[in-house]
Amino acid sequence: MALDAALADFVARGGPEEQVPRVVGAVIDQGLYVPVREDGDPVLVQQAGDGVPALPGFGSGPDCAVHLPTAAGTVYCDALRLAELIREYGAARLVLFGPDGSTVLLPVETLFEAMAGRGVRGAGQRLRLSRSTHPLARALRSAAARRVRDFPEIHGVWISRARWLDTGAEHLLVHLAVDADPPGSTGHPFLQALLSEPAVTAADDGPMVSALAFDRTTHAGQLADLDRMGLDTIRVDRATGRVEVLPPE
Repeated sequence: MALDAALADFVARGGPEEQVPRVVGAVIDQGLYVPVREDGDPVLVQQAGDGVPALPGFGSGPDCAVHLPTAAGTVYCDALRLAELIREYGAARLVLFGPDGSTVLLPVETLFEAMAGRGVRGAGQRLRLSRSTHPLARALRSAAARRVRDFPEIHGVWISRARWLDTGAEHLLVHLAVDADPPGSTGHPFLQALLSEPAVTAADDGPMVSALAFDRTTHAGQLADLDRMGLDTIRVDRATGRVEVLPPE
């Protein structure tokens, strides 16, 4: 479905949760036009009055000129480029503008989750998850085993090497099984705790690291898929406090 049509349908129906996958799917399939400043950096906006930066996106360049005339121009971004901008500039939300100026606000983890769950990405990209032997991944594994008890909402952690097959671009993903989907999972406090660990800081000359949090009930199937991939896995039994690390060193 074209993005503008998906957005219009979403707004007309009052933004029901079941319509979100159609909107996100349209973004992945079609990409977005992102407004930029004179220096080429994206225009970030703040929504919801909480000071959290959001990345605006439009279905076309002319729509941006109408509804965000302060922008110097737009650049087209497929799903991979959107993910790069989100991580580079610390955006926690996407603000999608419809042709009539109506907006849809989506947490960025909604996009990342859909990208991780679909094999085919924007502009034909494909993503493969596998176990990483990079020193940074090993440091993240050790840090996660030490710190997971401090975060009672987390029940499992998987660390993967995420590789875009068409471009060769790679990053590390920390997947979390949580009691409920928190806002802004890419900035989850657990990830920030891991990145502050001395061993992780010392190894932080490798790929970019981001996190995805999954509701362990709603996304049980996706979490089961992660289990079958042979990734570095950290499990915590909340009843006993026992932490299990797989595969064993």
